Order: sequence, then structure tokens, then C-alpha cells
Amino acid sequence: MMSTVKKAIKHLLGRDLWIRSDDRIATRFYGSRYGGWSIVEGTVGKGSVVYSFGIGEDASFDLGLIAAAACTVHGFDPTPKSLGWVEKNVHEERFVMHPWALGSEDGTLTLWMPDNPDHVSASLVSASGRSKGSFDAECKSLESVMKELGHERVDVMKMDIEGAEYGVIEALCADGAISKVGQLLVEFHHRMEGFTKAQTLSAIKRLRNEGFRIAWVSEVGHEVLFVRRSD
Repeated sequence: MMSTVKKAIKHLLGRDLWIRSDDRIATRFYGSRYGGWSIVEGTVGKGSVVYSFGIGEDASFDLGLIAAAACTVHGFDPTPKSLGWVEKNVHEERFVMHPWALGSEDGTLTLWMPDNPDHVSASLVSASGRSKGSFDAECKSLESVMKELGHERVDVMKMDIEGAEYGVIEALCADGAISKVGQLLVEFHHRMEGFTKAQTLSAIKRLRNEGFRIAWVSEVGHEVLFVRRSD
């Protein structure tokens, strides 16, 4: 209840967006309160293809989904600290880690690390609190990732990619790759310096135009599940 009140106050003050589900769909939550996400209940099994872009230091969603559905999850994060954490802490053979960033095209991204050593996520922008230093990361488009891993479809795709989601969503819709994704989980970063609420609204509109609807929104209102309309 308190999260709802805080969301409403931020919305009224113009500090955040109020994103609502389009309709009621049964979902199930996997993972910790910090790193967890919901997907449509009963839709993932042993043969499902799951991509999880942006691991950081919390793989609870991925491991929870593996435990429940016996599926394989492909995790992606180019951040050295994240790669080290996964190597040390995640020993599930069905969790397969890749050191790639997701981009709108193949190439190299310059990512900026946070000043706070307790934080792990790198961003596209060098803003307040994100000027500790940068590194170049190999990035791949979704089409290239799927080709390299031998997949024709992605049943569930999670993106927590620190602001890169806006360019990626535009590219996925422009080149048609979005048609190969069943459920799309996105954390929007309009609250972060360097990005705007207008970008999030535009991305949501773009996905709705591609046949998606919102099935779940997290307590804080930044994590959103998009599913394809069945009608």
C-alpha cells in the first residue's frame, strides 16, 4: 500500500510515471524483492528459451525460474564486477553467462561505472554519480545473439540495461526482431539522469503498436511485463 501511495505522490508531482496494467492476467513472481520479476503463469517449461540481459549481482529471478521450470536461462552482462560475481556465486549449470551487452546493432559500447563502489551497474551516460570510469564492451543485436546461440525465438526476454532499453526497443521494432519475442520484461530508467519520461512513454507506445500489452508492473513502477495480445 505504501509503495502505491509513494508512486501516486511522485506521479502527481511530475517526478515519475504512473504505468498501469492493461488487463488482468495471471502472473507469477520469481526472485528476490529487489531483483525479482513476474511472467505469465504457466508459460515457461524445460524447452523454453529465456534471455536475461543485465544480471548485476542478483540472479534470483533467473535461478527461481530455473528451479520452477527446469529451463535454461542465458544471462548477459559485460560488467567485470557482475561477471566476477556470477563466476563466484552462481553454480547452476542451466544458467549460462555471456559477457555481451545488448545493443541496437553489433559493435562496441562505452559504458560508465558508478562512483559508489557498492553499486555494479554500468550506464550509457556519464552523469552525476557515474563518472568513476568507463570501459568498452562488446555489444550484439538480438538477431546476432539468437543466431550465435542457435535460437529461432525467445519465449521470455528480460532487459535491465541501464538506459540502453530505449534504443534497443526502437531497433527491435524497426527491424522486426520483436516479433520473435513472446514476453518482454523491461526496467525503464527515465528516473536516471540522462533519460526522460517521454522516452519511456514513447517506448511503451511503440511496443503497443507492435501488438503487446502490459500484464504486470512492479511495486516501484519501473519494471514492466509486456505480453502479446491474443485477440
